[in-house]
Amino acid sequence: MTQDTFLKNNPWLHVEDERFIKTGVPGFDELITNGIPKCSQVLVSGGPGTLKSTFCLQVLVNAARKGKKCLFLSFEESEENIIRNMHNFGFDPDGLLKEGNLVIKKMDPFQMSRSVETLLAQARGELLIEVNEAKNLIPEGMVPDIVVVDSLSAISAGFFGKEEGYRAYMSQIFETFRELKTTSLLITEIEYSTTRYSKSGVEEFLSDGVFVFYNLRQGSQRVNATEIVKLRGTLHQKKIVPFKVFPGKGITVYPSEELFVSEKQ
Repeated sequence: MTQDTFLKNNPWLHVEDERFIKTGVPGFDELITNGIPKCSQVLVSGGPGTLKSTFCLQVLVNAARKGKKCLFLSFEESEENIIRNMHNFGFDPDGLLKEGNLVIKKMDPFQMSRSVETLLAQARGELLIEVNEAKNLIPEGMVPDIVVVDSLSAISAGFFGKEEGYRAYMSQIFETFRELKTTSLLITEIEYSTTRYSKSGVEEFLSDGVFVFYNLRQGSQRVNATEIVKLRGTLHQKKIVPFKVFPGKGITVYPSEELFVSEKQ
């Protein structure tokens, strides 16, 4: 699919304020007044199977088709599996990967945690020079417009028993993306909750926005839903709305509908 054809089929992507980023996910952008403010760090939170990664991949593909430099950092799945899943949803990433507008990089969270003593020494002020381990996440020579990190939960597992090191590393990740003026979507997996959206709490404190994805019980069925809990720098609707995923198309959100749920699911 050419860029002109893509924009013709998706008219909501034509006019954008350069200070904001549109996701290009049908219906989702209607929940936000202007779009995601550029350079925002957004936590994408939810339970297993709530299509968090699919949403983020769809955002990346839409941005890459408009010429943005997009990076997907995977701490769980292989590059081959990610590309296969993208094809299953009709995202057609091959041309974007070849052009270099989309880069997928597989990371090892346990390898990163080996530098935990350096991070802790720096946090205690024992190092005379600044060491930024998070900068190693970005491929050499690339300054991405948008980064997806999948996932903070996997990184946390790599730092098991080293919570102080994990918090220091999280601070470096957020600081690095802000220095690069990069917009990031940072995926984290949690159990269903309406009060806490990350494992340690430090992630949502550092984030400019929190998008939550649910798999809610409605009678005898389950309904996929999403909610924007916070997003600094712009107005947004504050309600839980349903969405569906279609083979060959990806996610479509229904912003005019609203779901009412209890804490117990």
